[in-house]
Amino acid sequence: MTNKILLKFAKKGINLSPEAYKKVLEAENPLDFTSSLIVKLKGGDFKSKDLVSVSGQTVDEIMRNSTIEKSTTRPQLTQKETSLLKDLKTQEKLCAEKYEKYSAEALDPQLKTLFSGIADTERHHLSMLEQIEGGSAPATAGGSHTQPGFSAAYSVADTDAKKHDSYLCTDVLTMEKHASHLYDTCIFEFTQESLRNVLNSIQKEEQGHGKAIYDYMSANSMYS
Repeated sequence: MTNKILLKFAKKGINLSPEAYKKVLEAENPLDFTSSLIVKLKGGDFKSKDLVSVSGQTVDEIMRNSTIEKSTTRPQLTQKETSLLKDLKTQEKLCAEKYEKYSAEALDPQLKTLFSGIADTERHHLSMLEQIEGGSAPATAGGSHTQPGFSAAYSVADTDAKKHDSYLCTDVLTMEKHASHLYDTCIFEFTQESLRNVLNSIQKEEQGHGKAIYDYMSANSMYS
């Protein structure tokens, strides 16, 4: 667990102080907190290649903001909303695990990086859904995330490597379409505007994932 957490931060160019690392390990779910922390630190004005140093004070600040978000509103869920939320959590867990698996299996380094970054975002989504389930209204997802650009790693010819990575992309693209449709249903079913806004922001990020995968496939002559 500890090696996996350190590796995730290192891959994103995030340098943790010893105090910050200790606080991450003390979180209720260190792996999910790691993904949420990465999303918050690498969103907005930061680019994926930027190096970020994180102190214990920074971790405290993020945790304090999360606590404020939790205490602001205590939304009560209907039985139907609770059931739909369970479906969303199952979907996000599946997405995160599949992206992590496919990041390890992808042959093109660009695709590995893309899948790894999306996996972190899916873990963050799962954390947000768990906050809703616990009676909180988390802040809306994301920020000003720039869509990545891709260079052509594969030619028009159908090599075995290209077919392999194309299969991974097609599979996760189908998964993203299903996730977006599920969120679309839930947005109409949830009664509280604050929760609809949160779900809508997550859905937009899911659509952004689909767009990034399509762009990669298009750049590599995989999408027909």
